[in-house]
Amino acid sequence: MARTKSLKIGFLITIFTGGILLLVAYGPGWLQPVRVYHQVLVGLLVADDENSSDILAAYQAVLKEEGFPAARINPDDLNLSPGELVARYPALILPEGLNQALPPEVPRLLSDYVLAGGNVLLVYDPGIRAAGGGRLAETVLARLAGVNYGLPDPGGESYSGYWQFSSPREALAWGITPGKLSRGNAVSSYGYGRLNYRHVRARLLDARAIAFDTGGGWNPVITDKLYPSGGAVVYVNLPLAFYKQMSDDLAMRSVLRTFLIKYARLPRLVNTPGGKGGLVLNFHLDSNAHILPLRAMIQRGIFRPDLQYSIHITAGPDTYRPGDGLGFDAPSPVKGRPWVEVLQKYGAIGSHGGWIHNYFAANLEKFPRQEVWRYLALNCDTLAAITGKPVREYSAPVGNHPPFVNEWLQQHGILAYYSPGGLPAVSSRAARSAAACGPFPLPLTGNTRPWKNS
Repeated sequence: MARTKSLKIGFLITIFTGGILLLVAYGPGWLQPVRVYHQVLVGLLVADDENSSDILAAYQAVLKEEGFPAARINPDDLNLSPGELVARYPALILPEGLNQALPPEVPRLLSDYVLAGGNVLLVYDPGIRAAGGGRLAETVLARLAGVNYGLPDPGGESYSGYWQFSSPREALAWGITPGKLSRGNAVSSYGYGRLNYRHVRARLLDARAIAFDTGGGWNPVITDKLYPSGGAVVYVNLPLAFYKQMSDDLAMRSVLRTFLIKYARLPRLVNTPGGKGGLVLNFHLDSNAHILPLRAMIQRGIFRPDLQYSIHITAGPDTYRPGDGLGFDAPSPVKGRPWVEVLQKYGAIGSHGGWIHNYFAANLEKFPRQEVWRYLALNCDTLAAITGKPVREYSAPVGNHPPFVNEWLQQHGILAYYSPGGLPAVSSRAARSAAACGPFPLPLTGNTRPWKNS
């Protein structure tokens, strides 16, 4: 009897002890509400599905390259509590052309979102039309943004103007280096002066103007409105995807990076090892005028054997026109060839245009295609014959790089070229009308000319 009682007590103690061990094993979380984790994303709001593919692809490409996870969302996805929406999408972007007519509840949802600490980037024309397509006297997001945009213009719905900053320091804060600024701190090009950008007419309400245009009367180009919640609304009066698709990476990349890092303070996956960038030292030898400076550079040790340079040469005997005798003349054993043989010790020899530097640049778009191909091949083949190595790099003379040149470069093994667009970018596949075209462009420092930027 005593033995049976002892066994029962022992059994109960075992169960009790086991229960305690199970509680310990599961930890304190067993007694607490379950925490739900989700990925922090940039939300790309799309209200108009019909025109979304090319525009959306441009934004997605840059965001991916810059290391910001992003997701396309529609207006119904905004129907979360403001706090939950901010936690899931700390930054919302309304791309141009995809949100001109917004559902009536969207302005209120975006206002609640910003008042809860969210950040909104409005690009060019969101909310400027009624549901029937007519232009509104005041965009539905004007009060939220502190700027009324899409106002009537005598020349039509938009006009061509400049992109200016109050100072080089302000421009640098938006990723525009001093070498890209011209008169009036306007974003400029490769020897062609101030770039023309498409704008709509706008009027400040209570936003701060960061960038502007003075070409046809003062007009805001970038504005911000900061809220006590920590939220912000940034308006950009530029069709960013259009310029990205026309090979000008500058506008979209500088705006997205500044908005997402400075305003939304989002983490990102940096696309260089250790977060350190690289710099390619690219020399151009256009004509025989460069031979004397080249000799001095080598004598003074500017070319170092422990650094690999990128050295691009226009190889022909002429420069301004056929027969002028002013070229680098790489085939000549007493002119250019000895220099090519010396320079190949210091890095890669690349091709600079097509055989006759200024003549080729001036007539590139007038020549029949076969003539263009002939000059390009002559330059590359001459340099390859001297070095014994295939040419893998290219640069455009006078910055003139129309997209059809990429057809030839891609077919002939060129891996990279210097790009007249996309200054703040890393090397990334260029696009024209949303299609990747040719080898990888390496953006330039200094003044550049995106192709047919208008």
